[in-house]
Amino acid sequence: ASTSFSLIGKAIDWTLAAIAIAGLLSSICATLYQVFVRYVLNSPVSWSEELSRFTFIWLTFIAAAIAIRSGEMLVRVDSIINKFPPWAQRQADNLSTLVVAGIGMTLLVFGGEVVLENMGQASIAMQLPVALFYAAAPVGGAFILLNQIRFESRKEDRIRVSIIIVVTA
Repeated sequence: ASTSFSLIGKAIDWTLAAIAIAGLLSSICATLYQVFVRYVLNSPVSWSEELSRFTFIWLTFIAAAIAIRSGEMLVRVDSIINKFPPWAQRQADNLSTLVVAGIGMTLLVFGGEVVLENMGQASIAMQLPVALFYAAAPVGGAFILLNQIRFESRKEDRIRVSIIIVVTA
């Protein structure tokens, strides 16, 4: 079972990284294309700005999930927390975990509501459903929550916090 979870985790990590790379490359290409057609051909296009905005929104949420998985995005001030006694440091770490999990849940729940409210609208330039733009929040929230649980479960003494996150979810 542990091997299965490890393989699923690696697949999630690879998928998030692939989405981030593809989004970054498409944003760069769209921006370079826009600059070329605007200043060289003197014929600007409207869709490239919208595509760049769309990919930037998605990249923000995907990158947050990746950062949480690697432990790079912890909600705390280390210079202050390191002055606490060990028991208080653990409690601050637990609080940080709960804050990040709460943010993930908030994005998932309320982002989902925003997606549902905007289902019938289309973007101006590319005529994509506006819900695709807003879907970055609940999808990002789900991956933030999942990666926070995965990050915490790597630490044996932190399993109880992961259980708390799952129960609150």
